[in-house]
Amino acid sequence: MSLTICLAANSLSYPEGGGHLWVYLNWALGLQALGCRVIWLETVEPDRPAFQVQALVASLKSRLQRHGLAEWVALCPATGSRLAEGAADGCLENPDADLLLNLQYGLNRDVVRRFRRSALIDIDPGLLQIWWSDGHIDVAEYDVYFTIGETVGRPGARFPDAGRRWHYTPPCVALSAWSACPALPGAPFSTISHWYEDEWVEGADGYYRNDKRSGFEPFLDLPRHTTQPLAGPLSGGRRAGRPAHARRSRLASAARLLGNVHARGLPALHPGSAGGIQLREAVLRAPGERLGQ
Repeated sequence: MSLTICLAANSLSYPEGGGHLWVYLNWALGLQALGCRVIWLETVEPDRPAFQVQALVASLKSRLQRHGLAEWVALCPATGSRLAEGAADGCLENPDADLLLNLQYGLNRDVVRRFRRSALIDIDPGLLQIWWSDGHIDVAEYDVYFTIGETVGRPGARFPDAGRRWHYTPPCVALSAWSACPALPGAPFSTISHWYEDEWVEGADGYYRNDKRSGFEPFLDLPRHTTQPLAGPLSGGRRAGRPAHARRSRLASAARLLGNVHARGLPALHPGSAGGIQLREAVLRAPGERLGQ
């Protein structure tokens, strides 16, 4: 008899996040490949209107359909309250499983206790332990704790371990869903990412930004050390409620950071029409290459 695994994800409220969805989908498909039945569990704020929840569920199911998971979506309240009437229509009720595999941290304690065995997978190594240790998030108790961080809980780690024993596991990649595609000669190594995030982390030396801009900055000289073309299309993001002048200010800041680094072998940034930073072909290229060449 195959095992039933309930995978607690955190993708329902972010339907436009393709890469975000695949963080969880890779684990679901990997478990399916091992012969497991997978239930996809999402949390919902109890005060969210049913019509909004149903629209989000329909969007999620449309993306899970091709993977055989659309009929296995379940919802639970983010707090102890009940969901709005009709919010969970068409979803599994009171799902039972051999194991709860939680990748979203904030699952209600009562929900966690329903399952015979439970495991937490840390996909934000360092940050999760800081949030937890500083009391910024309330995490239930689990039978076992996994992390994709190789140094979490190890001697010399520069962040706390939240008082838990962590077992390292590499991030899951379902190879069956990622077929090899031939690349054109000279094609760059590439990545796609957000550029800004309105988030700060408190460390021993004070507060610092938790965004990709701050992460990229120390490596702006990287293209000088390789002949391999590198590409990084980035998006500044357009969030509801963010005034246009604030978005323009952020774009200008990004342009100042990366747009004046031709001497380092990098092309200029071009603000895109969608409010993000569209680099069409490359942010980071080998020395001497420029956008559009």
